[in-house]
Amino acid sequence: MSSTRNITTLFLAFFMSFAMGCGQDVYMEDLTETHVIVDSFVQADRIDNLDVLVVLDTSCSMSDNFTAVGEGLATLADDIGDVAVDFEIMFITNDVKDPDYIGPFGANSSDIDFLLAPGLLDHNGSTAEGGYAAHYLFESDPDEIYPSFTRDDADLLVFHISDEEEQSSISSELYAAWLRDLKGEQQVDVVSIVSTDTPCGQIGEKYIDLAVSYFAKSPLDLCEDEWSQWLVDSSFLTAKVDTFQLSQTPIISSLVVYVDFEVISYEVDWDYDEETNTVHFVNTPEYGQVVAIGYDVLDF
Repeated sequence: MSSTRNITTLFLAFFMSFAMGCGQDVYMEDLTETHVIVDSFVQADRIDNLDVLVVLDTSCSMSDNFTAVGEGLATLADDIGDVAVDFEIMFITNDVKDPDYIGPFGANSSDIDFLLAPGLLDHNGSTAEGGYAAHYLFESDPDEIYPSFTRDDADLLVFHISDEEEQSSISSELYAAWLRDLKGEQQVDVVSIVSTDTPCGQIGEKYIDLAVSYFAKSPLDLCEDEWSQWLVDSSFLTAKVDTFQLSQTPIISSLVVYVDFEVISYEVDWDYDEETNTVHFVNTPEYGQVVAIGYDVLDF
């Protein structure tokens, strides 16, 4: 599959493209009938410290969803462990007056911890359900009754999970601004897992607005979507990529693939999908590894 033709040119092209910066850079050298392309990528590093706050609706109408919530949170914990070196997960209720809490949980916590968490939180709080207000009270802690959770050097990921509308007087715009001010230079992101269709509950218009207008993502449907989709939508958490899009259509026999400057083998380590014009890795490159894909394209 791969050829040794233009290997010297491929190495030269790769080093020049990589010197231009990370991401996908393209270097071209004109030949008689073809020219060489090198697409280069860097597998994003895991982030160092991550705090995850789950703001959960524990009202009676949510009781039928607790099993799905627990299973989803266990999945989230597994995913988070793949993208963050050190993480802590805290759960609070969305009670606008006195939010209950449980946690923090971390890498040593079991799936059972996450499965039990929704049922261990208080279900008898205020009838007013407001995730924005509950989060604000938990962080500002005017009565000094909550544990210190958010770390200064950690990025923050907030999940709002509810089958009801956010009922506090705090607007989505004000809440988003407060979140960013809270974290300063650290990154912050929000995932809304709410009712997006009335048969599943009251549509969470404010949570949807928060996700769409201030964090540039669609909400996940509480009753239908796969919870693993949260990672795809996150603005700063990045899972390892095993498929790389080529910038141009290659002469297939000329494809040469490098990981950290070492050539790897076709079919053993990677394959090419002509329909999608992508290179797929059998073994996903590790965080921080450099991927370069060199190939000839026809001159027209």
